[in-house]
Order: sequence, then structure tokens, then C-alpha cells
Amino acid sequence: TLKRTVADGKLNDKVSIELASGDSFYGTVSDGKFLVSFPAMSAKRDVEMNISIPDAVGAYIDITYKDIDVGDVWIMSGQSNIDYSTKYMEDIDEYLANADNYRNLRFFYNPSKWEIYENTVGYGKWYDATRENLENVGASAIGYVMATRLAAEFDDVTIAIMDCSYTGTMIQTWID
Repeated sequence: TLKRTVADGKLNDKVSIELASGDSFYGTVSDGKFLVSFPAMSAKRDVEMNISIPDAVGAYIDITYKDIDVGDVWIMSGQSNIDYSTKYMEDIDEYLANADNYRNLRFFYNPSKWEIYENTVGYGKWYDATRENLENVGASAIGYVMATRLAAEFDDVTIAIMDCSYTGTMIQTWID
């Protein structure tokens, strides 16, 4: 499901989403937002997605996203055990030695509240699980170890981990 705010969208304006594979999806604007739900799809890599959004004068704004993978997303929920980062793993060299070989592994890093205010980082972002990203950005260590096992078994499917392990948040906060 893709949910996005459209500043000038009018009620019932059509939003069109096209994937480079030829698949098309449509949604409508309601209260300045649109929601498009995608059906289950088979695994894909390096997909390009074009979104056409109506503007205030009836023209369309095109937004293109590249390097999108369709695969499995695992939501990691818990407290400090899930929050523990790959940056601090004692045996990190063992795991990172092969990190760049997992082409099908990604993670979502969402800065904690203090990071947003302290460093004005902004919002979360998807990362390829490369050695550099795991050392510098960090992913859930437990999530990463689990994801490497899944990625080795299902090398044709992108495995993604999303860490939602902030103290005081419930899983409902992270899903719609």
C-alpha cells in the first residue's frame, strides 16, 4: 500500500502508478491524500515506478522512483534486544565479510526522535545492506542475522527488515 499526501489534490482526482514491468495501478485523492493498494506480486528487482499526481490546475506532476525491489518485508518489533545495532556487534567482522554478497538484502533505518531534533536528519530511508551501510548507519543486529539466513535460502527474493523497536511504541504505530 502506498499512502502519500498531495498538497493540491482535489477530491476524486485520479492518481496513476505505473511500473516499468507494465503493471498499472490507480487511486483517488481524498482530503489531500491518496492511497493505492497493490495486489500480491511476484518478486522483482530494480523496478522503476512512475507516479502521476494531479496538481492545482489539472496538469499532472510525474514522480519517478528507481531501484525498487518487490519482495518480503520483515517487521522487527521489540525493545532493546531488537534495537541493538549491527554497529555494535562483537562478531561484526564475521557477518560483514560477506555483506556485499547479499544483493537481495535491504533494511529501513528510521532515526530516533532525538536524532531528528538533534541532527535534523528527517525521515527514514531504505538502504542496501552493504558493509558500509551496516557499519555506518546500522540495522537491527538480530534482524540482520535472520535476514542473511533468509537471503541465502531465497536468493531470488529481496529480503527487507524494518526496525520498529523504539521504547514505548507498539507495532500498530508502524502499520496501517
